[in-house]
Amino acid sequence: MTSYDKVKKAVPILLFLFVFSLVIDNSFKLISVAIADDLNISVTTVSWQATLAGLVIGIGAVVYSSLSDAISIRTLFIYGVCLIIIGSIIGYIFQGNFPLLLTGRIIQTSGLAAAETLYVIYVAKYLSKEDQKTYLGLSTSSYSLSLVIGTLSGGFISTYLHWTNMFLIALIVVFTLPFLV
Repeated sequence: MTSYDKVKKAVPILLFLFVFSLVIDNSFKLISVAIADDLNISVTTVSWQATLAGLVIGIGAVVYSSLSDAISIRTLFIYGVCLIIIGSIIGYIFQGNFPLLLTGRIIQTSGLAAAETLYVIYVAKYLSKEDQKTYLGLSTSSYSLSLVIGTLSGGFISTYLHWTNMFLIALIVVFTLPFLV
């Protein structure tokens, strides 16, 4: 197997992380009302979890793209997955305390930002021009699909399960670590 084949072989797991991160982020946008009801706080207050997540993803895109010039993308992906795990655990454990839940959500989102940003950088940096067209096209269609899946899963979870399950579902990323290491 050539080194290019190894580079190309990593793309599906990175694409999964990209899509999964978008799904988790979009799902959290829909559960603000459920969080507000559970914690007896206003929806306006709870909406900070979605607002700050958007800011963190925007800032994360700049930070991760800058860091990818000096630190390996693999290391940054591992760091991002670890942040998702840590933030999800904090959010789940402290689900009854909004400031700590918000802290967990911000940490989680800083990891989600890695997957959303680094996939595109990886494809642009390591794949041939022909493969870039394919995999960047996949990221575009996957982005749209993740909006639909995120909306449906967030709605389903907040209606039929409990919103705290979103933190547990995000822990699925732990299974990607062996492929990144």
